[in-house]
Amino acid sequence: MKIFTSMQQYVKPDKPIVTALGNFDGVHLGHQKLIKTAKEIAEKIKGETLVFTFFPHPQMLFNANIKMLNSFKTKLQLIESLGVENVLIIPFTREFSLISPQVFVEEILIKKIQTSHVVAGFNYSFGYKGMGNADMLINLAAPRNVKVTIMEPFYVDNELVSSTKIREYLKEGNIKEAEKLLGYQPAISGKVIEGNKIGRKIGFPTANLEWDSDLLIPGNGVYVVKVLVDNKKYLGVLNIGNKPTVNSQPLLSMEVYLLNFSGDLYHKEIEI
Repeated sequence: MKIFTSMQQYVKPDKPIVTALGNFDGVHLGHQKLIKTAKEIAEKIKGETLVFTFFPHPQMLFNANIKMLNSFKTKLQLIESLGVENVLIIPFTREFSLISPQVFVEEILIKKIQTSHVVAGFNYSFGYKGMGNADMLINLAAPRNVKVTIMEPFYVDNELVSSTKIREYLKEGNIKEAEKLLGYQPAISGKVIEGNKIGRKIGFPTANLEWDSDLLIPGNGVYVVKVLVDNKKYLGVLNIGNKPTVNSQPLLSMEVYLLNFSGDLYHKEIEI
């Protein structure tokens, strides 16, 4: 998969381009359906797919409290697993947020990307203050002979799949419902750091995790988990919560106890 990190870096493949538009936070089942649709259209016209997305997520520019469902690295891995040939990552800045819907379609999608077909979700918004919507996308693209496919809402068991709903489930600690909408098991990656070593003193050594502060962490609680260490999987128990009895300040911590593991985890990157 070719990854372009700016418009200046982008080089159009020598084939028709089908562009999938979206922030794709979580790459949940709805996102997967959209990207697969773009892939199917590209195959029919002997073209290639291009996922057009942003970093950071546009909401993060205006809402400091928003947390992401996946790291950007994991997001790209999930997109690549769907067979996408190209990804264009646009740095989302305040300057970019001022671009009008018309300029976004005519100057970026049509003139620079040279897209032949665009696939977007029913609720996709674009341009200054999100004023562009699905109808506007169709109306702006049609005069340039660019086709547009708008995806209908995607449901699982009569529930609309959305990143917002997945966030709610994770905050509640409802991992099974979040997994049902994601289409895969949610995971957290991070580096093992030194803790207070109290668990070791009472016979239950735990690994303390340092994680990306932009990531959404499931609600406080104790979870049965799988832990990936050096490409090997272990069963474990994860505790997410504050430690007021250990720290003078109740800071959030994640500690995982691995079953049937012996060795040094300090400074290792693990996935839970």
